[in-house]
Amino acid sequence: MTYEERRLLRKVVLNVHMQYFPKHMLNNREADKLIDSLIPETVEELIKVAKDKKVDQI
Repeated sequence: MTYEERRLLRKVVLNVHMQYFPKHMLNNREADKLIDSLIPETVEELIKVAKDKKVDQI
């Protein structure tokens, strides 16, 4: 996974999957833990959807 893909996934995870987490847990390390727990097919799908929806421009 490239750095840009990791950055994009972090943005998605922090804004969607971790939106109800306590504020002190919203950091790249916690997002990376969640990303690492996902299966590769899910990661690929999240990257594809994020690119299609232009999440990196938000």
